[in-house]
Amino acid sequence: MSRFYKNILPKEEDCVIVSIDKVDEIGIYAKLIEYNGITGFLSFDDVSRTKVASKIKYRPGQQHIMQISSIVNSITDIVDLSTKFLTSEQKEETKNRYEKARQVHSIIEYLITLFPSDLGPEYLNEQLVWCIDNSNGGVNGTDLYNNMKKLSFTGDWKRIYPEKPNVPDNVLSKFIEQVQQRFAPKHYKIYS
Repeated sequence: MSRFYKNILPKEEDCVIVSIDKVDEIGIYAKLIEYNGITGFLSFDDVSRTKVASKIKYRPGQQHIMQISSIVNSITDIVDLSTKFLTSEQKEETKNRYEKARQVHSIIEYLITLFPSDLGPEYLNEQLVWCIDNSNGGVNGTDLYNNMKKLSFTGDWKRIYPEKPNVPDNVLSKFIEQVQQRFAPKHYKIYS
């Protein structure tokens, strides 16, 4: 697992997708899926007033959207999470951003399976993905997604980014091929 974005940690008040790891007496431990599985903690005070209802709602393995309340607790090295002030718009925006980033990330995972000993996920992300993201390492995802769509139409790297990435040509061609397959417009049959 590697992170989806250039930033190592999310910013405060960012919304993230987490996978519930374990439910404890004092709160919920979760892994931040988009950030290399960093551990986050959600206190039951930030969920609801009844611990019983929270334990039923949050089970290990489930995915939920949460907000970052503080980046890293210096004592435990855990990100503090909250669900108190999440709006439905924030939840929808986070889901859309996650789906777009996951689609791009799946291409990198595929390349790692094809070329396991050549390059690591961090290096491939730097050379092929994060360089064409115009959001300056943030969690926007829309710029990256739009640039991937442009790449799927043209198939020409230089139209998206002026410098050639420092990867072997076979890796670059396989990357462009995968982008064209996964980001190409879907064909629909229309019956009259």
